[in-house]
Amino acid sequence: MKRVISLLLAVLLSVSVLAGCKEASTGGEATLSEAQISEKLQTDFASSAKIKYKGIEAEAQIKKEGGGCTVDFTAPENLAGMQFDLSDEKLGISYKGFHVDIDPNSAVGGAVVKLLVKALTTAAEKNGVDISVEKNVVEIVSNQQSFQFSLRLDGESGNILNLQIPDEELDISFENFTFLQ
Repeated sequence: MKRVISLLLAVLLSVSVLAGCKEASTGGEATLSEAQISEKLQTDFASSAKIKYKGIEAEAQIKKEGGGCTVDFTAPENLAGMQFDLSDEKLGISYKGFHVDIDPNSAVGGAVVKLLVKALTTAAEKNGVDISVEKNVVEIVSNQQSFQFSLRLDGESGNILNLQIPDEELDISFENFTFLQ
């Protein structure tokens, strides 16, 4: 159960960093400025996602809206129906009719919130990251030793294509992305 909760917390952390997803077009240069990329990283969205975390593969529906983030797992069967909901004041976990709220300042919740805030700030404010463009894909790579990640965005729309956090063995690919407005 700890492994499942760790997976869910890692996904929730990662998703909060993100802005969206769409298939990248081929060729060309990115049309978004760094300011527009930063703005997109702060925009609400909904997306389906394929998640790989420490040997576990899962699928989920992800929604980032109004300062909160919800992850609804759809696969595999033992995770289907589990929901994590992160808001400013609590982390809610729901599964098969049961619900529990965890204080984000608790040991587990606090660590996730601190990483979430650091990653979101780092990506959105371009603080401690390198930004490059290749074949219309923008790649934001953390150059901080303490928290390394790679975030790939579509160069035209700003939609997130993929997030990798190697130290956490986390890889999330986004599909069917929609910005909420």
